[in-house]
Amino acid sequence: MHLLHLALIPLPGFLTHFALSPVLSPTPLLSCPSRPYTRITSGSPSLVQASETCTAWSFLHTWDDEYNFITAAPDHMSPLSRPVPNSSIWSVLVANLGVFRINVYEPLAWTVTKALITREMWSRAPVDAMELDFSEYSLLVRRQGLALHSINACLLALLGMLLGAGVLPSLLSSLLWAVHPVSVEVFAWPSATPYALAGLFSLLAAVAVVLRGRWHRAAHWLSATACIMYVCAVFSKSAAIALPGALVLLDQACLRSPSSKQFHPHPLSLYLPLLVCALLLLYVTVVANTEGTVATSDLIDSLPLGVASNDSPLIARALKSAVTLTLYLRLLLFPTNLRAHYVLDEGEIRGSLDATTMTPEVLMSVGLWVAISSAVAVTLARASGWLSKVGVKPPSPDAAVAALSLATYTGLFLPTCGLVQHGMVQKGGDRYAYLTWMPLFLGLSWLLNKKRGGAPGLGLMGVFLMLLAAGVLGTVSRAHVCTYCSDDALHRHALTLDPTDWRMVDTYAEYLHRTGRGEEARDYFERSLDVLPRQRVKGMMTRAKTYAMTGDVGKACDMYFQWWQEREEDRTMPLFVNNVAICLLRDEGGRADAEALLEDAAKTVSVEGQVEKVAGNLELLREWRAGGWAGSYKGALLW
Repeated sequence: MHLLHLALIPLPGFLTHFALSPVLSPTPLLSCPSRPYTRITSGSPSLVQASETCTAWSFLHTWDDEYNFITAAPDHMSPLSRPVPNSSIWSVLVANLGVFRINVYEPLAWTVTKALITREMWSRAPVDAMELDFSEYSLLVRRQGLALHSINACLLALLGMLLGAGVLPSLLSSLLWAVHPVSVEVFAWPSATPYALAGLFSLLAAVAVVLRGRWHRAAHWLSATACIMYVCAVFSKSAAIALPGALVLLDQACLRSPSSKQFHPHPLSLYLPLLVCALLLLYVTVVANTEGTVATSDLIDSLPLGVASNDSPLIARALKSAVTLTLYLRLLLFPTNLRAHYVLDEGEIRGSLDATTMTPEVLMSVGLWVAISSAVAVTLARASGWLSKVGVKPPSPDAAVAALSLATYTGLFLPTCGLVQHGMVQKGGDRYAYLTWMPLFLGLSWLLNKKRGGAPGLGLMGVFLMLLAAGVLGTVSRAHVCTYCSDDALHRHALTLDPTDWRMVDTYAEYLHRTGRGEEARDYFERSLDVLPRQRVKGMMTRAKTYAMTGDVGKACDMYFQWWQEREEDRTMPLFVNNVAICLLRDEGGRADAEALLEDAAKTVSVEGQVEKVAGNLELLREWRAGGWAGSYKGALLW
């Protein structure tokens, strides 16, 4: 690789930062246009003209930011907690090593963010964090994410060049990936910045794997580097857990490349350490996700509980995964109607292989992935040489690269496509595509390479079209970033695109209620009753919560009692049991049964934050009984 080529590597990152950084200004009024949005009034959606969609940047309190940055305890868990003078990154990392945050274990990502914010705080004045303007630091975190994203664009270009894809194709492909609207969520949403850090370490691991076949004297050191970078990637974002599969495929591709040198280190020097690291990290990830598998958090019941019908939860998750994988192939080519949440239709989570009960989207997605999986498996088998003994010729280089890219895309998507329950499963999240799209754009750079014999050159027209596509995507991305500037902008944008998105209606109603906008909240609560799902215990709990928050506690209790009679298998769920007990206390004759149920709930609840609340409800009941049932019970329903 020539020095001129090395000098061009920063170009994609510079162009990405130049194109997207102007949006991240303290007052983004000039960068974020005013647009019409759908507002729920009197229970029905109507289109009104917004005066502004983004007046100032803030954390998204309804989507993890409040817990991740502000309200988390103890102090070392929240980046905005009281900073410690002269604290080192090492001390912050040690403090975060024992912390599970929202069912994930990502100590490195939050250590970097904590150190960044702490340094900024102490560069101004050592004051209590509660006296600071939090929105100011949300912009700081977003800029950190954009910087990491720009660096990743450079590394992706470098990786393409090392794989022989050519300089210009690698630069253009990485630029397209960087400015693609789906990629911007990792810095537009503060809680998604760990994906950018995980991407950095994942790309460094891939570069180390490629170089180990070229620098034979440093092969073992590079293998160790790849393993260390993999651990750092998972400690930044657990979604990178499937990275070893991608690294093994990359290593095999380098080994079988026509341009590969004769020397190649023994595979076990890389594969065995990767396997050991992957097994240990998988155990930590599963333990961290224990609370994420609770059935009350998802519309698809957890696997041990099963469902009342003949549907299979495992089949439902497999079908949902096919829908997600297809969704992001479509968004790759035509990124329209992007938003923070894609609602999963009730018809898309049926756990049945009966084609007559599938929605067209599910049926088409399943058919597409059966075809893609079959083609990829056959192509990779031909490329490996296993079928050469029976006279099967190897595939063309282009076919092999395409198959390898699709296989890596699918493998990297497995942890986040919905096959594994992690809290509330949705159709997809743009951040989930961040790591998984990298192999697709590497494959694109190879296909565009004009130096391969017999392949059509990129040409001047090709360069022009690629730059035009980058300009269009970058323009769309600038507008899309603005939809993440505040809770109002986020929900208004999503509900304008899909007014039936029950989760966005529900979370926005709660946000409006918490911020004292009661009249608006009531309109959205009323709307949510029309769109909330009716199946599964999660749907029932959400509907009952809506009735309770609008003052109709009696209706909520009726729903709990009816579900208690019809769904015996759900009587072990602590939140559900807690709420049935609270409802029983509305009648004097139910006090004894209520105490017994609260005791059972207190013994079985394990989710952080819920343990204290259920125990508090039980203690309040005992105090009420000790006081001769004087006054009223102060316990609370939970959801």
